[in-house]
Amino acid sequence: MVAIVYARVSTEDQAREGYSLAAQREACRARALALGYRPEEVLELSDDGVSGDLMERPGLSRVRDLIRQGGVGHVICLDPDRLARRLTYQLILTEELERAGVQLDFVNFEWRNTPEGRLFYSLRGAIAEYEKEKIRERSMRGKRQKAKQGLLTHNIQTYGYVYDPATSMFQVDKSAARVVRQMYRWCADEEAGSNEIARRLNALAIPAPKGGTWLRSTVHRILRNPTYTGEIILQRYDSAGKKQNRFRPPEEKVRLRVRPEEEWIRVPVPAIVDQTLWDRAQRVQDVARRRYPGTAKHFYLLSGLCVCGLCGSYMYGAFISRTRREKQWQWRYYVCNRHAQGARANPRCGLPYTPAAKIEEEVWRRVCRWVQDPEELHRELRAMREEPEPDASAGQRELLEEQLAEVDRQRARLLHLYQKALAPAGELETRLGELAGREKALREALAAHRARPLQRSLPRLPSLRRVLAGVRARVDQMTPQERRELVRALVDRVVVRPDAISIHAQIPDWMLNHE
Repeated sequence: MVAIVYARVSTEDQAREGYSLAAQREACRARALALGYRPEEVLELSDDGVSGDLMERPGLSRVRDLIRQGGVGHVICLDPDRLARRLTYQLILTEELERAGVQLDFVNFEWRNTPEGRLFYSLRGAIAEYEKEKIRERSMRGKRQKAKQGLLTHNIQTYGYVYDPATSMFQVDKSAARVVRQMYRWCADEEAGSNEIARRLNALAIPAPKGGTWLRSTVHRILRNPTYTGEIILQRYDSAGKKQNRFRPPEEKVRLRVRPEEEWIRVPVPAIVDQTLWDRAQRVQDVARRRYPGTAKHFYLLSGLCVCGLCGSYMYGAFISRTRREKQWQWRYYVCNRHAQGARANPRCGLPYTPAAKIEEEVWRRVCRWVQDPEELHRELRAMREEPEPDASAGQRELLEEQLAEVDRQRARLLHLYQKALAPAGELETRLGELAGREKALREALAAHRARPLQRSLPRLPSLRRVLAGVRARVDQMTPQERRELVRALVDRVVVRPDAISIHAQIPDWMLNHE
C-alpha cells in the first residue's frame, strides 16, 4: 500500500503563509511517516497555479486514476480547501475515496467518518467556498477603487510605455514612442498597410516589442490601440475564470465577456499620438478593410468605394437570384448598410437597392475620360483638394536619427563592460558586428530619405500626363480585376443618392513616386 500526498496552490493562495507547494509537501510527508508509511511508499502529486474551483486538474486526475487502480491506503492533504474549493467537489471526491476503501487524512483538520464529522466537514467546505468568493470580491473591489483613483491596476504591457510600479502609472519610453508615431504617420500619410510597415521596420533593424522581427499582427494591434491617444480603459472585460481554461473541457471553457459600458473606468496616460493622427490612421485601415475584405463570390467593380448619400454609411455588394418556370434572373446591387440592417437600424436608411451595372458603367466612363484627358482629372483634383496633409518626413528622420543614437549608446555600453572585464572578447566582437550591420542599414535608410523629394498634395499636370499615358494604351484590354485596381487608384469614393451619384477623384502617391 502507498500513501498519496496531494498539494495544490493557486494564484491567490501563493502569498498565504504555509501554503507554498514545498511547505504543503513537507507537512503532508511528515504526516504519512507518522501514519507508518516508509519514505519510498509516499507518492507526491500536486497542481501548481490551478484553481480549487475546478474538478479536472492534472494532479488530482492522476490521484483519482491511481485510486481506481488500487493499492492506495491514504490520500493526505494539508487542508480540505487544498482538495477543492467547492463543497460539491469535496463531497464527490470523498465519496470516491470511500468506495475505493481509501482513507482521507488532513494535516490541519481531523476527518471523522461520523454524522457529526461529516457535518463539520461540510461546514468547512462551505466556508472554503465562501472564503474563495470573498477573496475574489475584495480583489475586484480593490482594483476598481484603484482604477477610479486614476491608477493602473497591473502592468498592462504596451509598446511605447514603461510601467512604474512605484506610482502605478505609465511612463513614456521615448525611443519606442518615436517608432509608434512613425508607424501612425506611415499609415495615415502614406496609406501603408500593416505588412508594409512591418517590412519597413524590419529593414531598419528596429527590434519588435518582444525582440525578433515585426509581424503584421503586431503592427495591426498597435495601430488599433486607442491607448496611444492618452486614455486606457480598465474593467472593460470580465475575464473571471478564463486563466483556468486550459484545464477545462471544451463545453465548460469561460469566454471573455464585455462589461456594460457604465462599468468601464477610463484612466489617463501620457499621449504618444494626437487624436487627429489616430483618427486618420483608423480611416485608412477601415478603407483598406472595405476594399480588400478577401475573396468575394461575385465581382463588384466599386467594392469598398460606395457611400450612401443619405446617411453616410458605406455600401456593400448584394447578389439576388430568382428562378421561375425554368427561367433564372440574377441581379447585382449596391446596398446601404443601414438599409439592410432593417429594424436594427434606428432609423432605417431610405436609400433603395441600387443596380450595380448602372453605377459601375457611369464610374468606368468617368475614369476612362480622365485617362484620355488628364487635364479634366487635374481640374477635378484641384477643385476637391483639401488642406495639405502634414508632412511625415520630419518624424521619419527623427526616428532614424534616434535609432542611430541608440546604436552609439549600445556600443559605448559594450566597450564599458569590456574595460571592466565583465564581457568576454568573443561575445563583444559578435555584438559589435551586429551593431555595425544595423548602423549601416540605418545610415543607408537615412541617406535615401534625405535624397527623396517631398510628396506634393497635388501632382503637376506633366507628371499626370506621363503616368496616364502608359495606362491609356491598354485601358481597353484590361481584365475586370485590372479595371478595379485602376478605379481604386483614381477614385476616392462614390457618393450614391436616389437620383444621382458623385465621383470624388484622387491620385495616390505611389502612382507618381517615380518622378
